[in-house]
Amino acid sequence: MKISKGQIWQGKIFDDVFLHIVSVDESKNTVKAVANDDSKVLSYRYDTFKEYYQLTENVFTRVVFKWEECQTSVIAFLLDFPLSVRAGSVLCYAHVGQHTEAVLSYARKCKPVKNPEDYQALKTELESIGYFVKPVRKLS
Repeated sequence: MKISKGQIWQGKIFDDVFLHIVSVDESKNTVKAVANDDSKVLSYRYDTFKEYYQLTENVFTRVVFKWEECQTSVIAFLLDFPLSVRAGSVLCYAHVGQHTEAVLSYARKCKPVKNPEDYQALKTELESIGYFVKPVRKLS
């Protein structure tokens, strides 16, 4: 099985560790990946990578966390569902109401959540229903 950019690999020893592959260079014996939702890129040895990690069928969902206009609760804008919503809209999720869609102009008006502690409960809720959340900052 070939290691490729975009794949998700799970730890064999610690199965709560997921790596999102961002680049592979066999000639330099290097795999670069982001662990779980951390933004730091880590390097691994290509020749031993499969001894410690296994390929999964999981896919990360890029999520932008923003404050609702009233800034009392957080909304998660799910970016990887272009066919599930109307043009000019984005799928979103909130504690109350769960899945719905929002017009992109509304999503752009909402202020970003800067402190991960402020969106942690919503992220945990998304993960509990099967999402592999990758927080990102922009709606693109």
